[in-house]
Amino acid sequence: MTWEYAYPAASSKDAVRFLIGDTNPDDTQLQDEEIDWLLLQETNVYLAASHACRNLAAKYAREVTKSVGGLSISMGERQSQYRDLAASLATLAEQTTSVPTPIYTAQTVAEKEARGADTTLNHPLFKLGQMDNPGTGSVGG
Repeated sequence: MTWEYAYPAASSKDAVRFLIGDTNPDDTQLQDEEIDWLLLQETNVYLAASHACRNLAAKYAREVTKSVGGLSISMGERQSQYRDLAASLATLAEQTTSVPTPIYTAQTVAEKEARGADTTLNHPLFKLGQMDNPGTGSVGG
């Protein structure tokens, strides 16, 4: 297992590390191979980072609060912080998702009618004029 970090623009892996705060080689949270796998599962770095934070929250949820004398370590707080960061990154992912690109359907009326009659194509559930009532001459219903 390996751990490397350069800067956020160096790679998607480094961007995920930057977003989750895993940039200190003396306090590593995830291995490179784990982040690479997350990047294969998600559609962008924000979703991969959110997923990483959910995994880290689960990891720290298993830890217990420890007290020795006057020293106390609470892992529940760390778990909560990663859970909150996961939610923030998921929101960022929604805001950065690209807008769907429209597709070309037909240039002429004849082409549109031919495509409409082609049963091998997926057709939209709704179409212009679907509520027309030719028997009464009225539109809508």
